[in-house]
Amino acid sequence: MGLSAIEKFNARLQKSEAYKKQQAAKKQEEVHEEVIAPPDEDIAVSGDGYFKFHKNSNNDVNPHYFLSEELLVPHAQNTDTQRLQMFSNHIAQLVHLKAPEFPRVFTNFEDQIGEYSIAYSKAKEDFTIIAKVVKNEFNYDLIIQYKKSKVYDILHFNKAHNITEDYGYSVNDCLADKEVGDTVNKDEFIYKSDNYDEEGNFSYGVNLKALFIPYKNMTYEDGVVISKSAAKKLTSYKVEKTMFTINGNDLLLNLYGTDLVYKSFPKIGEHVNSGILVASRRRDKRTSLYDLQTHKLKQVDPSNDEVIYTSGGTVTDINIFSNKSLGELRKLRNEGKLDIFNSELLVLYEDQQRYWQELATELEKIIPCKQLSEAEVKQEKSEFGHVAKHPIPRELNENKYTNELSYFWKLAHENIDERIQWRDDGKVFDNFKVEFTILKEDPLTEGWLAALFKPY
Repeated sequence: MGLSAIEKFNARLQKSEAYKKQQAAKKQEEVHEEVIAPPDEDIAVSGDGYFKFHKNSNNDVNPHYFLSEELLVPHAQNTDTQRLQMFSNHIAQLVHLKAPEFPRVFTNFEDQIGEYSIAYSKAKEDFTIIAKVVKNEFNYDLIIQYKKSKVYDILHFNKAHNITEDYGYSVNDCLADKEVGDTVNKDEFIYKSDNYDEEGNFSYGVNLKALFIPYKNMTYEDGVVISKSAAKKLTSYKVEKTMFTINGNDLLLNLYGTDLVYKSFPKIGEHVNSGILVASRRRDKRTSLYDLQTHKLKQVDPSNDEVIYTSGGTVTDINIFSNKSLGELRKLRNEGKLDIFNSELLVLYEDQQRYWQELATELEKIIPCKQLSEAEVKQEKSEFGHVAKHPIPRELNENKYTNELSYFWKLAHENIDERIQWRDDGKVFDNFKVEFTILKEDPLTEGWLAALFKPY
């Protein structure tokens, strides 16, 4: 019978010269000094012999260790290999709970596994907050400068993170009380999800009392019967990202307003129930007198209207992609030619462009704009039809900055450049595209088997 992975590791550890020297030092001097494994070993041990899977022989953090997820399984040496492999596959697909708990039976690898997460961020060194640019109550950017390296960087806080489809997670703002000029110390949390405690330990479930028994024919085929309190503890997050198009001849229905206030969709920070998020109707001159009646604008016609549905939640962000310039829309509004449907979008679009303009202004203090020569201006006009802003070359800039900050310099300037046209599937669209981000707390619901055997 072959040795298990844990037994093989223990055997290697015992043979390691570093381990032998450590044990000898303990006996002679009774001190605990860190021992580094020799270059030909793939293991590293600390002063107490505790295995550090995420440290290599050079004491650097490896990007990933093969099958490291199995280190979260208690008593792995007593677990079937195929079950361990199934766990490794499933943990990458888990939903993020609203209130996970640290396991009562743990492995001591929870903090090491947690270091590979993107669901929390720590300060890699002491830094000073140079500027704070707020997009809305759930999203903002911090422009910072690291104290030791003097490098400028940009940090982003986004309350809701979408992974794929409607899977995602929520993070907590750990710097909410910080102001411009404040210092954040190394290893201080910038943001983190509820899956991590203050020490960075990873938690992905809850502690429940369990019993393996047949129960009213509802526990076959992997069926599970749980209490209402357990269902509440297992509430998870969903994050929807929904995009819809508003063409030039579309009008939005008044689904959230009154006869006096026109409101087509929920705004940032508002909660929406499961159902219709937004609906649009194509303008038709033949039926305009009928379609544009006040009560008809509050009713959805599924056969003719474009309807976008949602499972509900809180709107945490709205992005508007417009191929009509802000100046053009404002001119139409001032002349009284902008209809009530586009007026609602213009208010949001103005605030969005305010954010990008503020961000561009702050970043230009670190990366100034390049002064183009006459030849460069002529060449760019001939190629693109207009002249855009360009940053001065990095080698000519006395400020040091990260690639992330450089990228957002470019992104901010592209968003405020009204001559740049947005494309969808390679084609320029004529009006608006609007993207919603919706964060929802999703409790467990009864399955079909429970409904089948539910007493009436």
